[in-house]
Amino acid sequence: MPTPDRTIVRALKRIDTALSATFAEPPGRWAIWHDLWLENTFDGSVAEMARELYYQAVTSGYAPSMADCELTAVEAIKARSLVFFVVNEDGSYRPLDHRVIQKLQRMDYLRRNCGLRDWRSMMDARADALRRSRQMAQGDIWDCIRRDPVFKRQASDILWGGRPTRSIIVPEGVPHANDHQRVQSADPGEGAGTQAECVRGGGDGVAVPQPPDPPA
Repeated sequence: MPTPDRTIVRALKRIDTALSATFAEPPGRWAIWHDLWLENTFDGSVAEMARELYYQAVTSGYAPSMADCELTAVEAIKARSLVFFVVNEDGSYRPLDHRVIQKLQRMDYLRRNCGLRDWRSMMDARADALRRSRQMAQGDIWDCIRRDPVFKRQASDILWGGRPTRSIIVPEGVPHANDHQRVQSADPGEGAGTQAECVRGGGDGVAVPQPPDPPA
């Protein structure tokens, strides 16, 4: 079992004599604990809480064992004495160093100097910041949708009950199956006769002009 650094332990005791640091397994992280003030001893508090849990379960129609109630009481008292786990922002393992002392000093300062009104103001400010960030993220999504012409066409087809069309981009130089049926646009300066020949060659039903009658 890993043991905490003695300098860290002494710094914890300077903040509060009830603070301690141990390695919790599971979850395999350092944990900061605060000794609770209990009316009885630890075993006496566990027994009292277990009897209360057993009574509440029996009155609700359940029949648990006293051993299960005692185990639940032990875990509940431990959870109440846990201050926090020493982890990174993503929940990964972090060693026990002086950053823990700085965090506890800030927490102790807020506990000593902030009243209920101050805590409420801080919580309201945090909730407002989260709400604004959520609204900005939603607004960015709708702006992207409004600027998307493909989405507009798909939504219009769905609302009007039509079959949604798909956009297919054919790169230049790639042969198409119906190239022989396409009518090519005339180049600038090309005569109408040349364009008519192209159309007739495509089989679009344009009549071929008859030759003039011979002179009498």
